[in-house]
Amino acid sequence: MARKKQYDEEAVIEKAMYLFWRHGYESTSMQLLEKEMGINKFSIYSSFGSKQGLFSACLDAYQSKTRTVFEKFQKATTGIESIRAFFIDTVDLCFEEGNEKGCL
Repeated sequence: MARKKQYDEEAVIEKAMYLFWRHGYESTSMQLLEKEMGINKFSIYSSFGSKQGLFSACLDAYQSKTRTVFEKFQKATTGIESIRAFFIDTVDLCFEEGNEKGCL
């Protein structure tokens, strides 16, 4: 029987995403990931298969966050106000939780 994960996968992906943002893919070591995510490398490999698999999960999470901004813009019908709202939503997303990096 598989053991239950002792961590919130969404939360550790979020932590890894910000680490990749700060250091870049190549400079982000497994040791840095372990420390930042608060889990050991065996858990990382078990959940994501590899560093590349974890990065892929981070990209998926990032895409999910940004998708809502784009969907809202695509559905809008009010011209210039829609464009203004798109940029406001984008800036809000970029600065949430101290994130000031822009695109992943």
